[in-house]
Amino acid sequence: MRVLTWNLALGTWLMVSCFVFSQTAPSIILGYSVAVIVLAASIAAQAKPFARYAITAIALWSRSSRSCCGTVVGGRVTTW
Repeated sequence: MRVLTWNLALGTWLMVSCFVFSQTAPSIILGYSVAVIVLAASIAAQAKPFARYAITAIALWSRSSRSCCGTVVGGRVTTW
């Protein structure tokens, strides 16, 4: 139950942070879609523990694809 709470909290934060911080449009779309998938997988993990692996896979994929999206810093787009 504790892990589910953390996944829900982090997924919700990811969804909120897409709109709070200045980011490029592809970065917002990627962050929001990852947040929705994490939230859905964390709810599904209650009944199917195997769904936890989906959260890990999407986290790794998201981290590797974030380098192409960039962030807006001081009016300029920067990439990681």
